[in-house]
Amino acid sequence: MSLSQATWIRYQYSPTVVSMERDMFAWNTSFPCITICPDKKLDRAKLIDYLKNSEEPDKVKLEEFLTTLANATFETFESVPDYNGIPASNYMDLILSLSPDFKPSVIIGATGLTFDIVPTITEMGLCFAMNSKIAVYNSPW
Repeated sequence: MSLSQATWIRYQYSPTVVSMERDMFAWNTSFPCITICPDKKLDRAKLIDYLKNSEEPDKVKLEEFLTTLANATFETFESVPDYNGIPASNYMDLILSLSPDFKPSVIIGATGLTFDIVPTITEMGLCFAMNSKIAVYNSPW
């Protein structure tokens, strides 16, 4: 969302117009890839439920770890605290299970083409991509 906002603000102050001349009968313009990186990486209700059912004695430390891990980006990954209560191999599945539900339905106009939204890992952390040829390679699944 922050990238969309930054792009919109940039457009407002420095708009650019690109025009092309094409034969409209030969148009075959593909729908672009869209990547959405939500600011809210954890569903609070899911996190509280997970903490309640966890056998970890220090719930505050566990919550701090999960929150920091879920919000980690390329620039902040070094600040994720060490935590031995969860094996590193389970981090991604855990973060996915605690992330907010995000399953919009995207259908393209007259063609009725439907796009799937897939989770993907980027330098911004957990994001969701649509119509991406490479997101499947970054997908945690």
